[in-house]
Amino acid sequence: MNRSTLCRCGTLGLLLSLAPAAFASSNVDLAVKGTITPSACTPQLGQDGVIDYGKIAARDLYHDGFTQLPLTNLPVSVNCQAPTLFALKPTDNRVGSSASTSDGFGLGLVNGGERVGVYHIVLHTPLVENAPITQLQSLDSGHSWFVVEENVGLPPLRLAAFGDASSGVWSPLPIQTLRLQMRVHTLIAPAQGLTLDREVPLDGSTTLDLIYL
Repeated sequence: MNRSTLCRCGTLGLLLSLAPAAFASSNVDLAVKGTITPSACTPQLGQDGVIDYGKIAARDLYHDGFTQLPLTNLPVSVNCQAPTLFALKPTDNRVGSSASTSDGFGLGLVNGGERVGVYHIVLHTPLVENAPITQLQSLDSGHSWFVVEENVGLPPLRLAAFGDASSGVWSPLPIQTLRLQMRVHTLIAPAQGLTLDREVPLDGSTTLDLIYL
């Protein structure tokens, strides 16, 4: 399996605007926008971000149902130079290959389009400065946030952050040190839909971006 990684993501906006042709303007405007944050954050993922299930015998797979592989927990940490507002966003690098619902991550395609399986990511037991904190998620790129109950997964491209409702609404808090566990649930697709006359790789890959808010 390819490794899942954490990386930092900066922001830079580039806007080119052209005047309407009807005015026959002879000039154009260029605007370059962005934000320089005074505090950088460094994310880390345990086991170098690799989950390796080794060899799995085809005869051990369920014929007409999903086969669940051992649950894996990876420690995740984010260390910032000073309290910083940020969120985490997972991107499925094998998009279109999930063998289940849209909230899962794919394990790759084989034999002309067979979907090998799916895995789900759950963030749990978050600690900020060694104290428990509430996990939040956003469906609208961080404009609003809601509380995530225990064992609720983090789907591809959804933002996850950590905060409280001290401002009157649920919103992220500036964090300097974050510790949590990433729980990975992996399932192999029903054997009846896979060609198993040769080795089939599990090829899941997710990038977890750290987004400054």
